[in-house]
Amino acid sequence: MVPSLMIEIGGGLMNTPLATLVTRGVRPEHAGAASGLMNTAKQFGGAIGLAAATATVAIVQLSEARPGWPLK
Repeated sequence: MVPSLMIEIGGGLMNTPLATLVTRGVRPEHAGAASGLMNTAKQFGGAIGLAAATATVAIVQLSEARPGWPLK
């Protein structure tokens, strides 16, 4: 299997158990807020992870294009 496909399948299979775990023990009137907070945290974490991956790739690409960069 293609690694990205495995990640997509794994992410999809984890959504329901994760939502169940996050909302367990929360009073019914607060379940919507707990779910919203979980989704916000997932989106924020994805954005931070993508930014870190992009910065890492950019640094590697620039260091290969300009030997010695960013140390010089």
